[in-house]
Amino acid sequence: ANIINDQALQFTLVSPDGDQGYPGGIQVSATYSLVHAKKDRSGGADGAKLCLKMHASLLPGETKSTPIALAQHSYFNLASHSSRRKILDHTLHLPNCAKFTPLDNTSIPTRDVQQVDDSGTKAMDFREEKLMAHALQQYGEERAGLTQGDAIRNAHRVLESHADDTEESLGTIAKTPKDGGAPGANLDGDSPYGFDHNYVVGGNVDGGSTSKEDGDSLRLAAILSHPPTGRSLRVYTTAPGMQLYTANYLDGKTPTPNMCKDGWTYYQWQGICLETQTYPDSVYPEDGDSNDEFSKGKCHILRPGGSDYFHAVEYEFCSM
Repeated sequence: ANIINDQALQFTLVSPDGDQGYPGGIQVSATYSLVHAKKDRSGGADGAKLCLKMHASLLPGETKSTPIALAQHSYFNLASHSSRRKILDHTLHLPNCAKFTPLDNTSIPTRDVQQVDDSGTKAMDFREEKLMAHALQQYGEERAGLTQGDAIRNAHRVLESHADDTEESLGTIAKTPKDGGAPGANLDGDSPYGFDHNYVVGGNVDGGSTSKEDGDSLRLAAILSHPPTGRSLRVYTTAPGMQLYTANYLDGKTPTPNMCKDGWTYYQWQGICLETQTYPDSVYPEDGDSNDEFSKGKCHILRPGGSDYFHAVEYEFCSM
């Protein structure tokens, strides 16, 4: 690690040709800075902002091309990592995300791009602020194929949890019915459910402290809030997409409690990820079709003589 100043730190990695099966030698850097956040952007009190700049380039003299797609995979819970209500009492607002990329039953995008308000996808629409308990209830009904009663019970069982609840009740995993999810949702049966989808980040460029080297600037991707504490997180990015993931597969076993903070056991929906990125599974051949809508979020290819990779994201923590 390289200490840049009292507010910034840079990590670098050299990945040689063939590393993890990828062609081409590259150098990657991740530069983190922690700065004061002014209240004029969020309208609340002053806060703190964690900025991350990711950069990648081919090593000097490298003749091979390689795909590159980096993302920050932090799990957030604005109440506490050990909150018994998990993320169900949080609200999520994606004001600039009017589209998402549907998945097949292996959670890989179909390379279609769909409006969030298309028929049967009310659960996918976060253009207005939504309580996560309500969002997961909608998802259970519309996409996981549950009855309304089961979907409500799964969400509100967590929301109404208490300090004296047993470990067994906290660790109950909400799953799809044995015969699979709702038609068109491509969800296998008897599987944990929740959000694990890439959203298209639209909207106007927002002024920020980080700007992309080729001229693009930050856009607001998400606002996560926790009304009981008044805490809020705003996510800004230069990336075309953002993966919304609600920790569906945390089961109390992986990671093991001894690897977790205070030895806590993490279960389904304990945290939420807001991973800015290019779209998953979006590598296009150099001479392939790149005029479809999905290709607008395609994976960057590092080529000899071509452009470097750059991706910026800011996490702004403040009061609501």
